[in-house]
Amino acid sequence: MGYQLGVVLRLSIPRVLHIQPEINVTSRDYSFGLDTPDGYFPTGRISVKRLEMPVTAGFNIGPLRLFGGPVFVLNQSQESNVKDRFGMDVTFDDGDIALMAGVGIDAARFFFDIRYTTFRNKPSALYSVYNTTQKVQAERDFTIQYTVGFFF
Repeated sequence: MGYQLGVVLRLSIPRVLHIQPEINVTSRDYSFGLDTPDGYFPTGRISVKRLEMPVTAGFNIGPLRLFGGPVFVLNQSQESNVKDRFGMDVTFDDGDIALMAGVGIDAARFFFDIRYTTFRNKPSALYSVYNTTQKVQAERDFTIQYTVGFFF
């Protein structure tokens, strides 16, 4: 789970096409677990905050919109809940460009979107315990976002 807060500008090129650049601050939580022979490390969590810039292009069919495009990660910070407890540090890397596709509905000055976002590369994590570091490849990193917005 996470949240997103942003600013949107939609440019219509005639009425059936649009380009929509955005600046968003997003927060996402990732869970991870380590399998050890003694089962010592419990499930951990990484909270990631990003400044993202999606640039989408799409088609308008009446109030319905279909859109997609790249999402550029401009800045990122993260913190883990295991560093202080176990002397372990985890750094999550899911890349700097994602791809997004979605569908939306416009109703008066409001818009409602459902978006699917995935990063181009498989995400990885660096686990550091004392003086040992290991890179672990994750299966996938995707989000499904439900967005409600208002145009001024």
